[in-house]
Amino acid sequence: MESKRYSSLLALLTFLLALGAFPSAAQVQVTSTSPDAAPQGTTNLNVTISGSGFKKGAKAQWFVTGTTNPGGVTVNSTTFNGSSSLTANITIASGATLSGFDVLVINTDGRTGKGTDAFTVTQQSTPVGCYTTGTPTGATLQATLNPVQPDGAALVYDLYGPQRLGNATRLRPLNLNSHVVLAAFVTSGSGSGSIAGTYVFFLDPGTGLPLANNPANGTAWRNPMLLLKGYRNNQAAAGDVNGDGVPDFVQAGTLSTPYLFVGSMDSNYNPSWNAIPISPPASTSVALGDVDGIGADEIVFGGGSATNGHKGIGGEFIYK
Repeated sequence: MESKRYSSLLALLTFLLALGAFPSAAQVQVTSTSPDAAPQGTTNLNVTISGSGFKKGAKAQWFVTGTTNPGGVTVNSTTFNGSSSLTANITIASGATLSGFDVLVINTDGRTGKGTDAFTVTQQSTPVGCYTTGTPTGATLQATLNPVQPDGAALVYDLYGPQRLGNATRLRPLNLNSHVVLAAFVTSGSGSGSIAGTYVFFLDPGTGLPLANNPANGTAWRNPMLLLKGYRNNQAAAGDVNGDGVPDFVQAGTLSTPYLFVGSMDSNYNPSWNAIPISPPASTSVALGDVDGIGADEIVFGGGSATNGHKGIGGEFIYK
């Protein structure tokens, strides 16, 4: 009798242990958001929420950290990307609370997960994540080419988000009927979904600030001027390939098709650039220079690179 009782207890214990061996329902966790901050007045911003345990139909909510107060952040929609990713489209009121925010995810089965202080609302017109590094001692920042506007958005902005300016930059003087300005050639774009753009900014040589008007004729101009869209490269060079005195530029590298931008001037001293694709072998550097001494620059590509795991043969390729 005693043996049967012990056997029954042993069987019950084994059953309970077996139950404990099965994993409990997946927990919902919120680990991060991207972007993790935005200024007041931002509308229809897509925020990627990363974590685990998300299910189709999950909803996201924003609350001032440690409260149940939405603080002026409205979640317009929540899109299920997978068990570890959601996309929340949010609007931040112009008077939203300046604070950290908890991001709460609620599954359709009622399970929830919260990312504490996972997002921050900043003051309208405050740059988010904008800073300078490596500024030499004694130097001061004169101008920002992609400043934040009064509505909180960057100056150079498209449907895919703010541009990552400065992959490569070259600066040349531009003479507009004896009025000298600085032409700043700037490439942009990243591998995270933004559409690359190539621009020229017209800057005051005294202050470094963008000029609102063409000093030669007093008319407003596009500043920056978009030269090309959809091609991202991280090498640039400046020179004059046809000897007309208007600066020309090249963007190149291994990221996409290299382009030559040939500058010209109309009768009213309005500059423009014609984008011409060129197809050198894979290269890691580019330069412009007057190789043959005739007064016009050649384009020099250097440094063959390895492709598909095979060693490349280095070399210099000159175009004129």
